[in-house]
Amino acid sequence: MKQLRTQKWFMCLSIMVILVLCLALNFSGVAVSVPAARAAETGIWTQLPLYGGSISVLAINPKTPTTLYAGSYGGGVFRSTDSGNTWKATGIADGGILSLVIDPHTPSTLYVAISTLAPATLYAGGIGVFRSTDSGNTWTAASTGFPTYAYAQCLAIDPKTPTTLYAGTGGGVFRSTDSGGHWTAMNNGLTEKHVSDIAIDPLTPTTLYAGINEGGIFRSADSGNHWTAVNAGLTDLHVQSLVSLVINPLIPTTLYADTYGGVFRSTDSGTTWTAVNTGLTDKDVNGVSRKVFTSLVINPVTPATLYASTNSSGIFRSTNGGTQWTPVNTGLTNLDVTSVVVNPVNPSTVYAGTIGAGVFRSTDSGDHWTAATIGQR
Repeated sequence: MKQLRTQKWFMCLSIMVILVLCLALNFSGVAVSVPAARAAETGIWTQLPLYGGSISVLAINPKTPTTLYAGSYGGGVFRSTDSGNTWKATGIADGGILSLVIDPHTPSTLYVAISTLAPATLYAGGIGVFRSTDSGNTWTAASTGFPTYAYAQCLAIDPKTPTTLYAGTGGGVFRSTDSGGHWTAMNNGLTEKHVSDIAIDPLTPTTLYAGINEGGIFRSADSGNHWTAVNAGLTDLHVQSLVSLVINPLIPTTLYADTYGGVFRSTDSGTTWTAVNTGLTDKDVNGVSRKVFTSLVINPVTPATLYASTNSSGIFRSTNGGTQWTPVNTGLTNLDVTSVVVNPVNPSTVYAGTIGAGVFRSTDSGDHWTAATIGQR
């Protein structure tokens, strides 16, 4: 009997050890390296694996661009300090990340919008906006003022006064002037309130643009106090992707919008729009052609270069302000691309987040690519 109890004790101990090891591996962020395959297109991508593999958003440190962050669907936020070669989980190790912005003056300060619940012991729990002042190691809730039904879908930070932030929600636009401490609704003039993206004029930050699902684009010239629809020329008012509005940083009267009708360009601060879709294509699960894009990104140094990502046709690039687009997918093992970011110091380096295949990196604007190592916690 004593021997049987001893055997049972060792069996229980062995099971506990196995469970602990499984949990450790699960939360370690270790991913199996998948060799990047080559495809017959212009541009070669190299995979940078991450735990979970499904990336929702990417953000890059504007002062130290070797540091970047990847928000995931259900896996929280990861950080890399070596240009994506290796990754570690941050203090948010769970939850679906919808948006992630970095303070341009103090890049150790980050804000995320979270759509799903996570254990309260990790970062105070819940949905909404969270702030970190130590590069993501720890987080605190920053959602005071949001109604319970209106979780943040997108965030934008004032480039000149980064204590001022804007959040797009299902209940409209909210503004904070104290680094997310308190939020106030700013919806005067908005006829629809499901806000999918917000863009801020980099030279005149009191000028804002809001992309509204089924409502088109609205502009404010007074920091969100009043809004006016600016949809002339848009053939579709669905502005739904999480990165759907981009502004030329050198000539901010020029901006681009991603809608269900494709990509549109305005050269008069949104007053009128013109379609710029030549070469752009995407297909749904049934193979039906469409123009639906998941993100739109502009090269901050050479703004004539833009990238548009799709959820079934990979990435397209334009080098002439959207007039002509070409695919740049060689090496992408998954064409469901959710997010693209450009290195602001060396813009030939571009990163792409995908669903199920992690992060990819290009070091020459999509023409040639180099390998990187595995991501881990």
